[in-house]
Amino acid sequence: MEAQDEWMELPGRHRMVFDSISAGGFGQALVFANNVIEENRLAYDLDPSQQAIIMIVRHAATMFGYDDALWAKYGEAFTKRAALLDPRTKAAPVRNLYNATGYGQELANGGVTISSLAAQGVHFAVCGRSTRGMIQGLVAETKLKAEDLLEEFKAHLLPNGHIVPAGIVALNRTQERGYAVAYTG
Repeated sequence: MEAQDEWMELPGRHRMVFDSISAGGFGQALVFANNVIEENRLAYDLDPSQQAIIMIVRHAATMFGYDDALWAKYGEAFTKRAALLDPRTKAAPVRNLYNATGYGQELANGGVTISSLAAQGVHFAVCGRSTRGMIQGLVAETKLKAEDLLEEFKAHLLPNGHIVPAGIVALNRTQERGYAVAYTG
Protein backbone atom coordinates (compact mmCIF):
# COMPACT_ATOMS: atom_id res chain seq x y z
CA MET A 1 0.00 0.00 0.00
CA GLU A 2 1.23 3.47 -0.89
CA ALA A 3 1.26 6.19 1.76
CA GLN A 4 -0.37 8.80 -0.49
CA ASP A 5 -3.43 6.54 -0.81
CA GLU A 6 -4.02 6.23 2.95
CA TRP A 7 -7.02 8.56 2.71
CA MET A 8 -8.81 5.62 1.00
CA GLU A 9 -8.88 3.78 4.34
CA LEU A 10 -12.30 5.16 5.15
CA PRO A 11 -14.24 3.82 8.11
CA GLY A 12 -17.09 1.53 7.19
CA ARG A 13 -17.50 -2.19 6.74
CA HIS A 14 -19.04 -2.01 3.28
CA ARG A 15 -16.73 -0.59 0.60
CA MET A 16 -17.80 0.55 -2.83
CA VAL A 17 -16.13 2.61 -5.54
CA PHE A 18 -17.92 4.22 -8.47
CA ASP A 19 -15.81 4.80 -11.58
CA SER A 20 -17.00 7.48 -14.01
CA ILE A 21 -15.38 8.79 -17.17
CA SER A 22 -18.11 10.99 -18.66
CA ALA A 23 -20.50 13.74 -17.62
CA GLY A 24 -23.52 11.44 -17.83
CA GLY A 25 -21.66 8.60 -16.13
CA PHE A 26 -20.72 10.84 -13.22
CA GLY A 27 -24.32 12.01 -12.85
CA GLN A 28 -25.45 8.38 -12.74
CA ALA A 29 -22.71 7.56 -10.22
CA LEU A 30 -24.17 10.21 -7.90
CA VAL A 31 -27.59 8.58 -8.14
CA PHE A 32 -26.21 5.08 -7.58
CA ALA A 33 -24.09 6.14 -4.60
CA ASN A 34 -27.16 7.77 -3.09
CA ASN A 35 -29.12 4.55 -3.74
CA VAL A 36 -26.45 2.51 -1.94
CA ILE A 37 -26.61 4.82 1.07
CA GLU A 38 -30.41 4.96 1.15
CA GLU A 39 -31.04 1.25 0.60
CA ASN A 40 -28.48 0.28 3.22
CA ARG A 41 -30.27 2.62 5.61
CA LEU A 42 -33.75 1.29 4.74
CA ALA A 43 -33.07 -2.43 4.30
CA TYR A 44 -30.24 -2.94 6.79
CA ASP A 45 -30.65 -0.02 9.19
CA LEU A 46 -27.07 1.02 8.40
CA ASP A 47 -25.86 4.54 8.94
CA PRO A 48 -23.78 6.10 6.11
CA SER A 49 -20.77 5.95 8.46
CA GLN A 50 -20.86 2.15 8.10
CA GLN A 51 -20.23 2.48 4.36
CA ALA A 52 -17.02 3.54 2.68
CA ILE A 53 -17.81 5.07 -0.71
CA ILE A 54 -15.35 6.61 -3.14
CA MET A 55 -16.26 8.12 -6.47
CA ILE A 56 -13.53 8.22 -9.10
CA VAL A 57 -13.92 11.29 -11.29
CA ARG A 58 -11.73 10.89 -14.36
CA HIS A 59 -11.40 11.54 -18.09
CA ALA A 60 -14.34 13.66 -19.32
CA ALA A 61 -15.86 13.75 -15.81
CA THR A 62 -12.81 15.22 -14.04
CA MET A 63 -14.02 18.82 -14.06
CA PHE A 64 -16.95 17.84 -11.82
CA GLY A 65 -14.45 17.43 -8.98
CA TYR A 66 -14.06 21.21 -8.82
CA ASP A 67 -16.21 23.99 -7.37
CA ASP A 68 -18.30 26.76 -8.87
CA ALA A 69 -15.45 29.28 -8.81
CA LEU A 70 -13.50 27.24 -11.36
CA TRP A 71 -16.62 26.62 -13.42
CA ALA A 72 -17.35 30.36 -13.49
CA LYS A 73 -13.86 30.98 -14.76
CA TYR A 74 -13.26 27.98 -17.05
CA GLY A 75 -16.76 26.69 -17.84
CA GLU A 76 -16.28 27.08 -21.59
CA ALA A 77 -13.11 24.96 -21.54
CA PHE A 78 -14.70 22.39 -19.21
CA THR A 79 -17.71 22.08 -21.50
CA LYS A 80 -15.49 21.24 -24.45
CA ARG A 81 -14.29 18.17 -22.53
CA ALA A 82 -17.47 17.27 -20.70
CA ALA A 83 -19.91 17.90 -23.56
CA LEU A 84 -22.56 19.00 -21.07
CA LEU A 85 -24.56 22.18 -21.53
CA ASP A 86 -26.75 23.77 -18.91
CA PRO A 87 -30.18 22.35 -19.85
CA ARG A 88 -31.86 25.65 -19.03
CA THR A 89 -29.58 28.12 -20.79
CA LYS A 90 -28.28 25.74 -23.49
CA ALA A 91 -24.87 27.34 -22.87
CA ALA A 92 -21.66 26.31 -21.16
CA PRO A 93 -22.32 26.00 -17.41
CA VAL A 94 -20.91 28.71 -15.16
CA ARG A 95 -21.21 26.44 -12.12
CA ASN A 96 -20.79 22.77 -11.35
CA LEU A 97 -24.21 21.50 -12.39
CA TYR A 98 -23.81 18.30 -10.35
CA ASN A 99 -23.51 20.38 -7.21
CA ALA A 100 -26.42 22.67 -8.06
CA THR A 101 -29.92 22.20 -6.72
CA GLY A 102 -33.17 22.69 -8.56
CA TYR A 103 -32.45 20.76 -11.76
CA GLY A 104 -34.10 17.50 -10.70
CA GLN A 105 -34.57 15.15 -13.63
CA GLU A 106 -33.11 17.65 -16.13
CA LEU A 107 -29.66 16.21 -15.37
CA ALA A 108 -28.31 12.66 -15.06
CA ASN A 109 -27.87 13.07 -11.28
CA GLY A 110 -31.62 13.33 -10.73
CA GLY A 111 -31.09 16.06 -8.15
CA VAL A 112 -28.49 14.22 -6.03
CA THR A 113 -25.66 16.67 -5.39
CA ILE A 114 -21.98 16.18 -4.73
CA SER A 115 -22.26 18.11 -1.47
CA SER A 116 -25.17 16.00 -0.21
CA LEU A 117 -23.08 12.86 -0.69
CA ALA A 118 -19.92 14.44 0.75
CA ALA A 119 -21.93 15.33 3.86
CA GLN A 120 -22.68 11.61 4.23
CA GLY A 121 -18.99 10.69 4.00
CA VAL A 122 -18.55 9.99 0.29
CA HIS A 123 -15.07 10.87 -1.00
CA PHE A 124 -14.02 11.87 -4.52
CA ALA A 125 -10.81 10.78 -6.25
CA VAL A 126 -10.20 13.44 -8.89
CA CYS A 127 -7.92 12.40 -11.73
CA GLY A 128 -4.63 14.29 -11.61
CA ARG A 129 -3.63 13.22 -15.11
CA SER A 130 -6.83 14.59 -16.61
CA THR A 131 -6.53 17.72 -14.46
CA ARG A 132 -3.05 18.30 -15.86
CA GLY A 133 -4.48 17.81 -19.37
CA MET A 134 -7.15 20.44 -18.72
CA ILE A 135 -4.49 22.75 -17.36
CA GLN A 136 -2.31 22.31 -20.45
CA GLY A 137 -5.28 23.31 -22.59
CA LEU A 138 -5.83 26.38 -20.43
CA VAL A 139 -2.13 27.30 -20.62
CA ALA A 140 -2.42 27.32 -24.41
CA GLU A 141 -5.58 29.46 -24.29
CA THR A 142 -4.73 31.84 -21.46
CA LYS A 143 -0.91 31.99 -21.32
CA LEU A 144 -1.11 31.38 -17.57
CA LYS A 145 1.54 29.23 -15.92
CA ALA A 146 0.74 25.55 -15.41
CA GLU A 147 2.08 25.63 -11.83
CA ASP A 148 -0.19 28.54 -10.93
CA LEU A 149 -3.21 26.85 -12.49
CA LEU A 150 -2.49 23.61 -10.63
CA GLU A 151 -2.42 25.48 -7.32
CA GLU A 152 -5.68 27.20 -8.26
CA PHE A 153 -7.30 23.85 -9.10
CA LYS A 154 -6.08 22.29 -5.83
CA ALA A 155 -7.65 25.18 -3.92
CA HIS A 156 -11.02 24.55 -5.58
CA LEU A 157 -11.61 20.85 -5.02
CA LEU A 158 -15.08 19.95 -3.84
CA PRO A 159 -15.68 18.69 -0.28
CA ASN A 160 -13.93 15.35 0.39
CA GLY A 161 -12.05 15.74 -2.89
CA HIS A 162 -8.56 14.31 -3.38
CA ILE A 163 -6.39 14.77 -6.44
CA VAL A 164 -4.95 11.36 -7.26
CA PRO A 165 -2.11 10.71 -9.74
CA ALA A 166 -4.56 9.15 -12.22
CA GLY A 167 -8.13 7.97 -11.86
CA ILE A 168 -7.32 4.57 -13.29
CA VAL A 169 -4.55 4.15 -10.71
CA ALA A 170 -7.01 5.10 -7.95
CA LEU A 171 -9.38 2.44 -9.27
CA ASN A 172 -6.61 -0.13 -8.83
CA ARG A 173 -5.73 1.13 -5.34
CA THR A 174 -9.35 0.99 -4.15
CA GLN A 175 -9.65 -2.60 -5.34
CA GLU A 176 -6.46 -3.48 -3.48
CA ARG A 177 -8.18 -2.11 -0.38
CA GLY A 178 -11.26 -4.27 -0.85
CA TYR A 179 -13.70 -1.91 -2.56
CA ALA A 180 -16.35 -3.38 -4.88
CA VAL A 181 -16.39 -1.60 -8.25
CA ALA A 182 -19.32 -0.13 -10.14
CA TYR A 183 -18.48 1.36 -13.54
CA THR A 184 -20.96 4.05 -14.54
CA GLY A 185 -19.52 5.28 -17.80
